[in-house]
Amino acid sequence: MACEACRLRRSKVLFRVDGIVKDRRTAENLKPWYNQFCKRPCFHDDYLPAFNQPNIHLINTNGKGVQGVTENGVLVNGQEYELDCLIYATGFEWNTAFSDRKGIKVIGRSGLTLSKRWEVGVSTFHDWSVSGFPNYFLLTHLQSGATPNFTHITMELTEHTAYVIDQCRKRGILSFEPQPEVEQA
Repeated sequence: MACEACRLRRSKVLFRVDGIVKDRRTAENLKPWYNQFCKRPCFHDDYLPAFNQPNIHLINTNGKGVQGVTENGVLVNGQEYELDCLIYATGFEWNTAFSDRKGIKVIGRSGLTLSKRWEVGVSTFHDWSVSGFPNYFLLTHLQSGATPNFTHITMELTEHTAYVIDQCRKRGILSFEPQPEVEQA
């Protein structure tokens, strides 16, 4: 679901890395190849300049991770790197549909997949349901107004979904989805 805003943000990040990090190999290895927020972004002004210091080294595992942690450092590709400090971080992909990552196609009334529909940006009704995709409910925070407490949001959305399903059953309603104009309001 790469959107124009995401591409623009990514190009700015790449440009900034090139403008600050002097060693080209280090700069290339610091450039994100993943979607925005897959890994927590480093916003601190001193992060990139730190890689120009002689005592700072970036060890690229080429996506394979660290083989092990020793008393003095880490093992990467069979080589031990001695460390004063270990910052160990993993990422996750947030900007693609879970269904795509699992190989499941969510197809709406018109035959359009949810991923295709969202290529230009996510659009939902209250971050919970999508017009054209009946009986499809989201437990997410894609359009929430702030960084959420995901556990709380999931609990609230689950209770709301159960309530709507219960009301549909009681009223004999077989299909539920928001109207496009409501979703866009």
